[in-house]
Amino acid sequence: MKSAFGPEAPIRGGGYGYGPDAGTNQFGNYLPFGDLFVDFKKGDQPASLSVEDFTRALDLRDGIHKVNYKADGVTYDREAFSSTPANVLVLNYKASKPGQFSADFSVNSQLGADISAKGPVITWKGMLKNGMNYEGRVLIRPKGGTLSAAGDKISVKNADSCMVVIAMETDYLMDYKKDWKGESPARKLDRYAAKAASADYAALKQAHISQYKSMFDRVKVNFGKTEEDVAKLPTPKRLEAYKKNPADPNLEETMFQFGRYLLLSSSRPGTLPANLQGLWNDYVKPPWACDYHNNINVQMAYWGGGTRQSFRMP
Repeated sequence: MKSAFGPEAPIRGGGYGYGPDAGTNQFGNYLPFGDLFVDFKKGDQPASLSVEDFTRALDLRDGIHKVNYKADGVTYDREAFSSTPANVLVLNYKASKPGQFSADFSVNSQLGADISAKGPVITWKGMLKNGMNYEGRVLIRPKGGTLSAAGDKISVKNADSCMVVIAMETDYLMDYKKDWKGESPARKLDRYAAKAASADYAALKQAHISQYKSMFDRVKVNFGKTEEDVAKLPTPKRLEAYKKNPADPNLEETMFQFGRYLLLSSSRPGTLPANLQGLWNDYVKPPWACDYHNNINVQMAYWGGGTRQSFRMP
């Protein structure tokens, strides 16, 4: 999941403190917002660990992560993307045969959040020592089957497919004059999360693709053609082969576009610039506070764009 950025404040004798224990007079940093766990089931039992034809891919053309495999005669398809238009994370699980999707959904927080499940929604929320409030919600929408909530877990049994919508907010505001404090996360979520959660999966997906491609499709490159036997290799093996013989222009094109994908995913107008670990930080106390270092780190974060970048620090 994406990370939450702690509010910045002038250091007035508190020292360079960061992480969840940072006080109100210290700098915050990106923190792991939470982990969503999906335990796949076969009815009431754990799903089979024996699968066939497993593939996992990130489609740079539409910004969607895809997983496909077969188990017990059923083909399972999974898609995941982060939607800028809807401001949510979206996952979709689909089985090729009716009633074959079952799973338990739960959330873990490294920040000591209060977690509860009610109806189709898991909610987790809390406040850091520096005063920043945060709240996240996971909505589970199966087609067919049954849904039940108990404690902090939601169970789906014998569904045909299942859409998951994840929304997360803090009251951080990128405005020094307001002491970095803005609208409560609950009010933000009330305003847009319900709308996104009730939307059709196909509509959410198409809105994401249209917005993403409006930027990603601005640049196309052609470095040549890779030999067919090399092009058929999985990406990890192509990377190993490239170390021995750097003759894979299509892989070079992919890496160039992957750099652009990372920037599109972490740096948009009106948001904080890309930084060290950035939105992918999974440390409670990350190296170098997961922050900005103007000596070279900020510049390096934007190398992936392939062009010279110009921006202002907040």
